[in-house]
Amino acid sequence: MFFSNKIPKNIFMAWEGEAPKWVRNTFKLFSEMNKDFNCVLIDNLDIPKDSPFYDYSKGYDEYKFFKADLYRYHTLNKYGGIWIDCDTFPFKPIDKFLLRKKNFIVKTRPRGTNIVEEYMLDNYFMGCEKDSTFIKEILKRIERKIYLLKKFESPYDVSMFKLFKQEEIRKYVEPLDTSYTEEASYDECRNFFEWRNIDTIEPFNEESYLKHFRNNQYKNYLKRRQ
Repeated sequence: MFFSNKIPKNIFMAWEGEAPKWVRNTFKLFSEMNKDFNCVLIDNLDIPKDSPFYDYSKGYDEYKFFKADLYRYHTLNKYGGIWIDCDTFPFKPIDKFLLRKKNFIVKTRPRGTNIVEEYMLDNYFMGCEKDSTFIKEILKRIERKIYLLKKFESPYDVSMFKLFKQEEIRKYVEPLDTSYTEEASYDECRNFFEWRNIDTIEPFNEESYLKHFRNNQYKNYLKRRQ
């Protein structure tokens, strides 16, 4: 089945290895809320050798979220559908606002960064058709970045907001308006990752379809408080 004319009704989420309780419960929420989708929770992020992203996945196991980035691009390129990070909480079925979308990626307002743009591109919630021109352009830019850098030093070198400038992204994909998604507060993060008081997680904006909890940022926040 297809919606948005081109995007297959697949939802992909991933957690390498044994998933913690909050991941299993989040996946269950998305699955129950989107019953007409094929929902898949991936537990192995090793990219197959026949994938165009395989060469860039070798030797970077220490950068797990870069590996996850490559795997999402590989998966969307091969199957088409929607990728949603596990640290995301749903409020409404996602096809309610995607009926006319084609390729899309989320915009988020930066917090705790030195990025001066009004918003940054993020891949925690993105979707595209199978074999999309957008994914092909991502691959091309990763190749170019790694070639120019000579030495790969950080996964941020090939992060979405460094691969694309804001003014050119619309050539390839529709950036979703920030009213569709929102960032969680640290108090909400505590409840989410400990999976308690979940019923208190509510949207700040009634138009929001999901809330992002940023697992890595929250872990760093806890370390700073120790």
